[in-house]
Amino acid sequence: MTTIFQLFPLLPWELRIRIWKLISTPRTVMAWAHDYGRPHPPVPSVVQTCRESRHHSGYERFFIEDRPPFYYIWVNLTIDTIHIFEHRLPFQFAGKHRIRYLCLELVHQVDLDNESFRDGWVDVYSNALTDYVAVRSMVVISSNDVGAWGGHVHLYPWPCPLSRVMLVQDGFEKQISGQELVDSLTPQTSNVLQDLK
Repeated sequence: MTTIFQLFPLLPWELRIRIWKLISTPRTVMAWAHDYGRPHPPVPSVVQTCRESRHHSGYERFFIEDRPPFYYIWVNLTIDTIHIFEHRLPFQFAGKHRIRYLCLELVHQVDLDNESFRDGWVDVYSNALTDYVAVRSMVVISSNDVGAWGGHVHLYPWPCPLSRVMLVQDGFEKQISGQELVDSLTPQTSNVLQDLK
């Protein structure tokens, strides 16, 4: 018994195109720089099947570097999550304004009570997030407890509403949305936050 559908090329064009679009599944794709020596994310098989599938599957070359050597990954920006590390955030991804789903992994401990960390986060990373204008939801992974964000999470310019920002402890032991964290504060703190808005 064969597992190949040999009549596929004879299907109507519209049906084949619909199949190519439906075959894509959401992935989390690491966006490594070329010089890290990390393995490249695998190219989706639908991209390698034929020209028709490559053209209609929704996958495209997404350039990580905007200078030579031009390193790229294959992504479908309508469904894939782009996973980057904090030190890559300020750099100019060629298509960062088109990323819809972003996962940001923080390498440093989140210590928002430490003024130098807080100022560095605001100056470098938080302000860089404003360039990601198409982000619909975001995951922020940090090695310390999600409670470390405390009453500070609302102070930063996030690229999407706080209800769509998920703060996660490394290993996914604890997670909470930014809005839930703000709502969980004491009523007295919540009133102060409302006055600031």
